[in-house]
Amino acid sequence: MRRYIVGSVVSFLCVISANALASVDDSISKNQSHWEEFYKELHQYPELSGEEKLTAEKVAREFRALGLEVKEKIGGYGVVGILRNGQGPTTLVRTELDALPVKEDTGLRYASKVDGKMHACGHDFHAAVLMGTAQAMADNKADWKGTLVFVAQPAEEVVSGASAMIKDGFFKKVPKPDQALALHTMGNLKKGTIAVVPGYAMANVDTVHVTFKGKSTHGSAPEGGVDPFIETAEFTLKMQTLVGREKKAIRPAVISVGSIHGGTKANIIPDEVKMALTVRTFDPELRKFIKRRIQEIAVGIAHTNNAPDPVVQFSESSDATYNNPQLAETMRKVFQSKFGSEAVLSPDPIMGAEDFGLFAAAVKAPSLMFWIGEDSQKGAPIYNHSSKYVTDWKATAPLAMKAMTAALLKLHGNDHLPIGSI
Repeated sequence: MRRYIVGSVVSFLCVISANALASVDDSISKNQSHWEEFYKELHQYPELSGEEKLTAEKVAREFRALGLEVKEKIGGYGVVGILRNGQGPTTLVRTELDALPVKEDTGLRYASKVDGKMHACGHDFHAAVLMGTAQAMADNKADWKGTLVFVAQPAEEVVSGASAMIKDGFFKKVPKPDQALALHTMGNLKKGTIAVVPGYAMANVDTVHVTFKGKSTHGSAPEGGVDPFIETAEFTLKMQTLVGREKKAIRPAVISVGSIHGGTKANIIPDEVKMALTVRTFDPELRKFIKRRIQEIAVGIAHTNNAPDPVVQFSESSDATYNNPQLAETMRKVFQSKFGSEAVLSPDPIMGAEDFGLFAAAVKAPSLMFWIGEDSQKGAPIYNHSSKYVTDWKATAPLAMKAMTAALLKLHGNDHLPIGSI
């Protein structure tokens, strides 16, 4: 992930008009019930990555109802709503469409009606918040100038949607942004708070599939074959010494084994075992090093067990999410002014991953993803991707919409702050 440095940055912070903030806040409040129903509709009918046909159609329908210029089926089921309002900067605002293969266990009246699928990461909430933001900005054009590009991205959970949209000519179909914004709910941050992390906020991600080969034999006579389970076990342990002993301790990295599949019966040693891992890093050179060592270690373990070379494949990869420091600091002050200093947090980066940053990176523009807290602090936090994860619409949606509209007014108000080109 390349670091971006702002050029031609105005050194002072402009004040957002109190009247502008009040007018968009009124619009947000007035339309809360409509967007809550939209959110619940999305929540009840989740679609997995690459399958978001109905979700995309619902988003496009609402964009049209707001009078936005709509473009569909970009990079799969990607949808864009463009709101033009005279001369001024262009800002991209992104949400996601896809759900997860998780069976919901929230007990909600509007729980998922699709067995084994759930919006366990808040994408339904994000989409409804983006729609409410778009309406508030469309209702108050007197308070800002420029162009807003609202993006509903598919396949975020497999970190392929942003790159698919870009490869499908995204920037030939929509105005080039001067900056990009996104928000994300976080189940482990206090409800009613906004978190801003400058610099690296989320990690590089690489998914690794390893197939260890063996030679099948009867389980009572292991000497007659080659046991791929032994290779798998040795490799699993070696991954932890790779991150614990082969790099500097101050350079973070995580390798987790999430899946091991092999065999059909207790007394048969199989011909192969398949496993899947996730690798998280921040440093680009460390990322390259770990990927190389994974390949070397897998082959080495196979050879010491007299086994054929394993098959090692990398997929579902994306660069780290890098928040432009100037943009992050500007928005921190905007949020502190609007919601109070105690409501704005500065947490550490996380090892989760995103592909949002690819939109801005493709045109060398600054970007920022900020987080909205969802933890009620009435027990252990319920993290994103849990079968029990759910957003609190009434408590959190107004905050999320007001935060995003405040950010857009800072960038697009009559006294907008130019972040500059990079």
